[in-house]
Amino acid sequence: MYERADTSARNYAKAAEIFGLIAKSVSSETVPEETLPIWVDLMVAIRQADDLIDATLDPIERRVLKERAVSFLSDDTTDCDDTNNFDFLRPIKNYLNKLSDGKRKSFLIALKSVLIVTEEIRNIREAKMLAKLSKLEGQLTCRLLLSFLPDTYGLDQKAVIALTRISRVGNAYDTFIDLPNDYKNGEKQISPNLLNRMTVLFSTFNEVYKIFSTFGLPTEVVARLVEGVGMTTAGRKRKTN
Repeated sequence: MYERADTSARNYAKAAEIFGLIAKSVSSETVPEETLPIWVDLMVAIRQADDLIDATLDPIERRVLKERAVSFLSDDTTDCDDTNNFDFLRPIKNYLNKLSDGKRKSFLIALKSVLIVTEEIRNIREAKMLAKLSKLEGQLTCRLLLSFLPDTYGLDQKAVIALTRISRVGNAYDTFIDLPNDYKNGEKQISPNLLNRMTVLFSTFNEVYKIFSTFGLPTEVVARLVEGVGMTTAGRKRKTN
């Protein structure tokens, strides 16, 4: 079940580095080194949670699973439920316990929103709404990542916007790539025909334009972004072959 997470750890490390490079190029603030492995652990946990949720076909069981996962992260005294094996969330729980109450609460609110959107995406049958919700899911995931920046880090609003747009585009691109396999596995209800997939892809073009026209990302960052797109595409092709 967790093969994707195990084989993609290096890709997540590179994604965290790219996030840090974007933040620095836009705000001139260097993301603390200790934040990058937290981002990697969170990305891995999100992928593992996705796999676990996708493998739970019954909607009631899926809802209970999500509630238990949030409860596990929310409650300092709650231990793992042996029947659901939330061990992969333990590093995230440990990080959360070190955050201020405000940041911890903000993270949990964003997490609950992500889970709601994820369930809506599962049942969507219209391409434009799939594109909209996929970008929203990416936006909320970005909020989860930014929760772990230390209070002393001066992330300005311009950097927040840049990282949010990158997350929105990246998540929609993942949907574009993954839709055929997700539909085959019963994880999406919308047909992966060419029109639906291109609708999702085209929905990102305006945001891509704004990213490059507004923020003037350095050549190094652009090259890393292109590399990341290539790794994502190649990884999905290997998975479906």
